Amino acid sequence: MTKKEFFKNLDEIISDKIYLTEHLDELNKEIKINHWSIGIDSETAKKVDNDDLQDFLRKMVKNRFEQLDKSDKNMNLIFYS
Repeated sequence: MTKKEFFKNLDEIISDKIYLTEHLDELNKEIKINHWSIGIDSETAKKVDNDDLQDFLRKMVKNRFEQLDKSDKNMNLIFYS
């Protein structure tokens, strides 16, 4: 996999719509939907540098914060990264 292909596969994470709920009984659903993990094989990892990862994380975090800011939910929202 090329570096470009790797980050193209991560585009979904950057633009993903977060799920927010004010209902405690939906907390596990919120966690499950909003949780992402990323894996990378050793050959692709050799092609990716810190700046590439920082750029991806910056875009992803920006999107999440924007969604939280625009949320109409009346609760204390915390973003963990």
